[in-house]
Amino acid sequence: MFLAAFVAVTSFAQLPVGKRAISHLDKAPTKTVTNLKEKNHRAVSKVNVSSSFGTRAALDIIETAPEGEEKIFLRSGDSYGWDSYSQVEYYDEQTGALYAVFADNRAVYLQDLIYSLDDLDTWVKGTVSLDGKTISIPTGQCVYYDLENNYGLYLFIGDATADGDDYTMNTSINAITLAVGEDGSLTLSGLTENQMLCAFWTDDQSWSGYGDQNTVLTPYVEDLTLVTPPAGLETKDIPYNCKMTADFKDFDSYSANVKMGFKGNDVYVQGLVNEFPEAWLKGSLNEETSSISFPQQFVGQKDGNKYFAVGYKNSHIAPFTIELDKATGAYYSGSYLILNPTPHTFVFDDMYGCFVGIYLGQLPTPQALPDGASLVDYPLLAFMSDGYDVNAVSGFVSVAFAGNDVYFSNLIDGVAGSVVKGTFNEDKTQLTIPYGQYLGQDQYGFNLFLMGADDDGNPIDLVFDYDAEANLFTCNDYVCASLNSSTDVDFYYYYPGMTLGDVYDTRWIASKQGYADKAAVSELAFDEFTTGLAEKGRALHNAPKYVAGSQAMQIYTDNTLTISSSKQMARIIIYGVVSGKASCKNLVADVEGLNVADDVATWEGMTNEITFTATGSVLIQKINIVYTDYTALEVEVPEDLQTEPYLLTGTYEYEDDNKNTVTKTDSYIVQIGFNGNDFYIQGLSKFLPDAWLQGTLSDGVITIPEWGMGVYQNVLPCNYSGASFTYDAAANTFKCDGFVVSGTGFDYTVDYLDNVVITTVPVAVESPKSSVAGSVMNTFDLTGRRVNAQAKGLLIKQMRQADGSVKAVKVLR
Repeated sequence: MFLAAFVAVTSFAQLPVGKRAISHLDKAPTKTVTNLKEKNHRAVSKVNVSSSFGTRAALDIIETAPEGEEKIFLRSGDSYGWDSYSQVEYYDEQTGALYAVFADNRAVYLQDLIYSLDDLDTWVKGTVSLDGKTISIPTGQCVYYDLENNYGLYLFIGDATADGDDYTMNTSINAITLAVGEDGSLTLSGLTENQMLCAFWTDDQSWSGYGDQNTVLTPYVEDLTLVTPPAGLETKDIPYNCKMTADFKDFDSYSANVKMGFKGNDVYVQGLVNEFPEAWLKGSLNEETSSISFPQQFVGQKDGNKYFAVGYKNSHIAPFTIELDKATGAYYSGSYLILNPTPHTFVFDDMYGCFVGIYLGQLPTPQALPDGASLVDYPLLAFMSDGYDVNAVSGFVSVAFAGNDVYFSNLIDGVAGSVVKGTFNEDKTQLTIPYGQYLGQDQYGFNLFLMGADDDGNPIDLVFDYDAEANLFTCNDYVCASLNSSTDVDFYYYYPGMTLGDVYDTRWIASKQGYADKAAVSELAFDEFTTGLAEKGRALHNAPKYVAGSQAMQIYTDNTLTISSSKQMARIIIYGVVSGKASCKNLVADVEGLNVADDVATWEGMTNEITFTATGSVLIQKINIVYTDYTALEVEVPEDLQTEPYLLTGTYEYEDDNKNTVTKTDSYIVQIGFNGNDFYIQGLSKFLPDAWLQGTLSDGVITIPEWGMGVYQNVLPCNYSGASFTYDAAANTFKCDGFVVSGTGFDYTVDYLDNVVITTVPVAVESPKSSVAGSVMNTFDLTGRRVNAQAKGLLIKQMRQADGSVKAVKVLR
């Protein structure tokens, strides 16, 4: 899906917990983000040991290191962290500095040893070996504690689980080892590639998501040498545009020419910082990514203060990078270049200035409206993500028609006055807007380009479906603002779809449900200020109504959502989006029968219309509706159909109490029969074992479509997700080319079976003796119904094997 791809290539910094003090800096783009499986994360705030911990001396949390020799080390290595704001895990490269104090008796104290927890300002204690070659830090040292909730974080070595998505505490390793190099560097040592220095929660010993690998700490030595370009370096003048700020409130535009020269992969640029226009910066070209990285370097002194040009990433000092826009030949940066008094630590109050939206090259000319164009305002319905959160966006986009060309002004929120151009197809049912059009600068100075993206994050032209009768534009792709115009997309923020036009009247919840009369299908009535889309759901025959749009629908405080139908409704389930800003708990109904649990609101009763009122903001992702006349779509089995019992076996996976992935085998009896190329099977879904499904045999493959199999009264509706079976007629076996999936239609409890094979049941003579191995577990007749073990005739018995597995056999009594 696109989100996974987006997280891999997005330009947003996913920041460690507590890094929200400088909000605009937090939007510094990075390419190091990855989306891992969610762990048991909890909020971690800055620790104030003296006030929070009271007399909990047993925790031995060190807030202040003793006196000793202070040293600064520059970090490198790999780090994992958790951003509580954006609710994602991220991978990052370690940058910036670590502070250490070497005290008496070979004691050494290291502050914020784990990189992604660097704002706790707590210390761990270690000991330098007698030969001075290693530092040993006992595991189990606590670096954070939440006294109110009675849990904290302590450091241990963690072992990766089989799938690599989690780490378990290794209590047999009682020390963290740092090897001391001849140059005084410290290297995390003694770990395998499947181990990591981790922070674990103290109450349940689960991994918090924070940890480091391949850590190297290099002693910092101040270098006040100015960069000097090599003699004879050929340079060219390049237009330079950016915005400058000292407080992240006021941004001043800055334009100049810089000199840029290459010698091999060494890159020299003069004039990037206005206070030191003669200063050169030296960087390195990465030919594979077409990016240039500038390490922190000295640029000069002013008023007796030393200043360094440094980059900023994930709340740390880091190399400053610029990237090539291959379509324009310009270089751009989505990060920040800062004039700082030190090259290793960022202090907001000490910063001299910050350069934002750096662009090296001629800025493109924005698209202009044609003369005489008449703009018409279209309501905008969309949700926008800035890489941290998804928020509803409302307002208007101005549209001008000029023959087959259409111009959009302010299509992207935050880039005022931007204009892009699209072109209709012949019948004017679709409009294509080529990607890469320049939008202009946002309020922070970033130069943005219009970009479309598919579900995998690939750049595409934007395609809007156009309904001339309704005067409605609808785009189902991702509408993005990008930091460049080329195919190497660097997303700045994006909309997961967009609708332009008046959609406040009504929209159908679903169609193609088995009802011939469209008027009988439920309507969804928006009030004036509701935003979002209720798209047509992927419904299953006569199954319950279901809505699952790619965008959530937002209802604002005191606004209403009315669901009405000419058919009487018995049950409505509204699924909300988990968010601190919106919840189904904020919904009330105008008739009795509504129950709310977290972000799911369930109403039961009998009505043709129900109105929900929002007491606060609500985001709705999907809606289920079941009518009082709901019945299963029954398969008509031919009266003369000859069926036989077969044994179905498959595997499924689950996590045990120790979070280990366990694979289990399941088996049960199904009935199968053929009528020409029509295939019938009973019991494929364990939720409704008496239900029949029908498929079709073609070229040795049996295809079973999706079915709704349940009934409303007493039994939850059950949906089966279609799969195909390869049929071996000679061996009389069936093998599923995928998963067998079945689940209930209300709470979406789902069974997944993989490696499914259906074989004939072997015939055996029943042994008169019974023991644990070979004992009968269940007895069925040939219709699949359970019968008494002493019944007569040809029976099917599930037998316990010596290895504990279950086997079904035919038995003649």
